[in-house]
Amino acid sequence: SSTSEFSSLGLKPWLLSQLSALSITKPTPVQRDCIPAVLAGRDVIGCAETGSGKTLAFALPIMHQLLDDPVGPYALVVTPTRELAFQITDQLRVLCQALNFRLLTVTGGRDVVEQGRMLAARPHFIVGTPGRLADHVRSNSSDLHFSSLRYLILDEADRLLEDNFGRDLAAIVEAVPADRQTLLFSATYTEAVSAALATAAAGEDGETTDEGEAKSKRRQPPFVFNSSAAEVDDISAASAVGQFGARLPESLNQYYCLMPAQVKDAFLIHIVSDFLAKNPTSLIVNPTSLIVVFTNKCKWCHLLGLMFKALGLDSALLHSALTQRQRLDSLARFKSNQVRVLISTDVGSRGLDIPLVDLVISHNVPTRPKDYVHRCGRTARAGRPGTAILLANQFELALLKDVERLIDRRLEEMKVDEAQVAKIVTDVVVARREAEIRLDELRFDEKREERREKQQFVECQRQLMMQEDGASAAGPSRPSSKHQKPKKRPKGVSKALAKKKSLKVANVRQKGNSN
Repeated sequence: SSTSEFSSLGLKPWLLSQLSALSITKPTPVQRDCIPAVLAGRDVIGCAETGSGKTLAFALPIMHQLLDDPVGPYALVVTPTRELAFQITDQLRVLCQALNFRLLTVTGGRDVVEQGRMLAARPHFIVGTPGRLADHVRSNSSDLHFSSLRYLILDEADRLLEDNFGRDLAAIVEAVPADRQTLLFSATYTEAVSAALATAAAGEDGETTDEGEAKSKRRQPPFVFNSSAAEVDDISAASAVGQFGARLPESLNQYYCLMPAQVKDAFLIHIVSDFLAKNPTSLIVNPTSLIVVFTNKCKWCHLLGLMFKALGLDSALLHSALTQRQRLDSLARFKSNQVRVLISTDVGSRGLDIPLVDLVISHNVPTRPKDYVHRCGRTARAGRPGTAILLANQFELALLKDVERLIDRRLEEMKVDEAQVAKIVTDVVVARREAEIRLDELRFDEKREERREKQQFVECQRQLMMQEDGASAAGPSRPSSKHQKPKKRPKGVSKALAKKKSLKVANVRQKGNSN
């Protein structure tokens, strides 16, 4: 049959039928090697280039097992970004559409009370971001029932383990059963990924696992798949041969382009305009020809979007200062080809599967070289060709060398017709100035600061609630003395409360003056 290679992995007939209906006939290397390991009950590290099918590598064996014991929640998938969480949920929904599996996406930007109600319904798959998942865990909510959880999956594990997710991730790991399987998937194999799964293999706090066959399976070392070399069957071997690093698809063409800092925007506009002119949309010949432009800050992302608009170039924006609805709308417009250019911060560089992106442009050299790998991963997916162009000015040469060191290759220099760029420099400078004025009118920086202060206030309130919960759990306190010093608030609470009070006073005065 067309799915005979998948059937050799031991998957159930209904899953083979679903794969056949989706025209998925041949497992990728990460799927071929990781699926049997998951079915055997082993923890897994799966490190493979972007677009290699890592989601199916964990989804298929979990769904295979789920029918034997369909009690939710069964699997918890943790991702670093909201967009990736929604994408994984959509992919799982397509796979299990023939069965009544319940799925829930738990991210910020959504009603937390409604999420709690849906968690109480025990969905089989929970896909979420660390912050919101940790909020539900810390609330000690009766809505959470993790006792039946069999799988904890960390997708884009390198970012989850190395960025500022540590405290939230620790709360989540503490809340799930110690005898679950832990599956880590990433495009880059870092020491943090290795160390985390080595710890998971040893067990949390020395706890033992179930008796019998399951226990013997859990004692096995984690299975490691690293596409940059032959798969390795244990962590120590992977470390010994120095296999930490990153690999990009062979079908990806990589270039860098050098220019003075003051004309970088003009080079960007020229490259984008030239690509769109040479690749017109055609329903028959070229149905999609999409570009993703990456930059490193929300403000620059929004500024570039306004500049593109002033120059008559349609684009969609994706950055963390947008609301969740705006972010999802931008992705929907881009995926449906309503716009051919997506301008994004690195929030869009992780895991997003937009198969027909032909060109990725990095407007800046990322300060973390691995971010370059993830940016490039938005193109050349599943064996398709793609191009990545890194724009670098005279101040970014050291960062460029860091990128080349990580990917272990020299990038090819891209030659641009500077005479053509010179013709548009004035127009681009004027458009950028208009964009800066518009950004000031939108109060972009002020709104971001207000949002940051609101988040800080909410976090401080949560800390106070946790302190009160801890005090009540410890039992009745001794009668307070009138000379007893008041308890100190958590760090940052007093400042946040004072700031909120001053804002309220200012608003009242403003209303009084207007009357």
